[in-house]
Amino acid sequence: MKTILLPSTRLLYHFCLLWIVLLFANARTHAWANNAYQQATTPTIELVDPPQTITATNGGEQTQFYVIYFNDIPKFQSAFITVTDPSGEFTISADSVNFSQVLEIKSNVDGSFPETVQIHVKYKPSGSGEHMATISHSTPGAETQNFNVTGVTIIPLPVQLRSFKANKSQSSVVLYWKAAADEDLSHFEIEASANPGNGFKKIGTIAINLKNTKLETDYTFVHNTANKSNWQYFRLAQVYFNHSTLYSKIIAVNVELITENTTAVSPNPFSTTSQLSISAVEAGKVKVVMHNLKGAEVFNGSYDVIGGENKLDLNAMQEQPAGVYILTSELHGVVNKLKLVKL
Repeated sequence: MKTILLPSTRLLYHFCLLWIVLLFANARTHAWANNAYQQATTPTIELVDPPQTITATNGGEQTQFYVIYFNDIPKFQSAFITVTDPSGEFTISADSVNFSQVLEIKSNVDGSFPETVQIHVKYKPSGSGEHMATISHSTPGAETQNFNVTGVTIIPLPVQLRSFKANKSQSSVVLYWKAAADEDLSHFEIEASANPGNGFKKIGTIAINLKNTKLETDYTFVHNTANKSNWQYFRLAQVYFNHSTLYSKIIAVNVELITENTTAVSPNPFSTTSQLSISAVEAGKVKVVMHNLKGAEVFNGSYDVIGGENKLDLNAMQEQPAGVYILTSELHGVVNKLKLVKL
């Protein structure tokens, strides 16, 4: 038997079919739109200027801060900031008062999440050397953001040690220090390292000058760096008769061989005076001439320099008015010109 649809029935059939198609298309559209919305609102965490290095004295503390931007965090969701620090020297805080190694950032009362949060990082060393921590930022649905921060412990000069500095020559480093008399002090030990994290090695011993028992005494030690490269680190050990030891600050010196004469001025611009730095391949006499922009000579002088690093104070510039000057230096027939700006 063949079924014959009446016109009215056929019309109803097509209408129902069209309604089913439109309903299916509408459902797909809603699903696509919802998926696009979900993708457009993926939570993200952005860190602005996180600290890389924090320095503090041994037994003291130092704090730096950075800013976090939280984007599209769902309502009533939390974020967590965690410090991974084997040394226990680093802590964090959102209010600069209460510090810990785990911090929870909660949503507001209405469920919204704060868009920006300022985080304070405290470094409080209890020993010498360097310390490193990793600070992680996470919230469900967002990619975790991490950064590393290094803490550097500054060891003040011992009371008896008035100064400690270094000068580099072409094949050696000359260490200079000034110390006050101390009847309990036995001797100085000079230590060097290519990497302070791997420890120091004793490279020499200097006895106490007993002729100046009531005065400050200048000491000098020369260390051969002919076979060394890159950076070398130096420190002094003050050794007492009771076998206790106090260490100085660490001095870093670039001992890379100088292959050409170079000059630089710092600070520049300057307000009162500045300093001319000269890296010389070998010892000699440098001629320094200064002109103003009108071509008038305002300074002319000669200086003996060693093969290595040299520092010359440009005290003559104290008497000159503000303006632009041209400094010309000549060493071993090589001429260099620098522009100086006095404020």
